[in-house]
Amino acid sequence: MQSEFLQHLEKAFKGCKSLKSVDLSHFETPIVREMQEMFSGCESLETVILPKVDTKMVVDMTEMFKNNNKLTRLELNLFDTSSLERFDNMFENFNTAEGVKMIVDADKISKIKDKIPSNVVLEKPQ
Repeated sequence: MQSEFLQHLEKAFKGCKSLKSVDLSHFETPIVREMQEMFSGCESLETVILPKVDTKMVVDMTEMFKNNNKLTRLELNLFDTSSLERFDNMFENFNTAEGVKMIVDADKISKIKDKIPSNVVLEKPQ
């Protein structure tokens, strides 16, 4: 699949109740704009690996991780919220367990930093 031409990832995995892990290491998305509800309702999801998913053009992340109450690891190396306009309920009903790791450049997520649950530990990508 030629992922570099994708503009819309909204609801891509929505409601995948038995999905435990998503690894999109080979996905490159320089022009993606919509990611709302992408993982919403993935009740068994524990790990999301998106090291090459570039979000600098994304305008909507509404409910992106809603109802992900088992998620313990997010690798979002190229996460950039500079163009983000909508992010309501991005982390609604998110995992409240201690030690959830989010690998992300904290300087590039200023728009959502105060929305990230307090139990999430931010780690800088290597």
